[in-house]
Amino acid sequence: MIQVKDAQTDEVIKQIPPEFVVKLAEHLDQLNEAEDAVGTLVREQA
Repeated sequence: MIQVKDAQTDEVIKQIPPEFVVKLAEHLDQLNEAEDAVGTLVREQA
């Protein structure tokens, strides 16, 4: 993760990847680890 911060306030100005992408990846990892998971985005097998 790359963060660009204001040197005076230490406030994050820009983050790559954005926070919502980081949270999405974490959530998808949790779904993938579930015992009954068939697929990350699909719950049923064709």
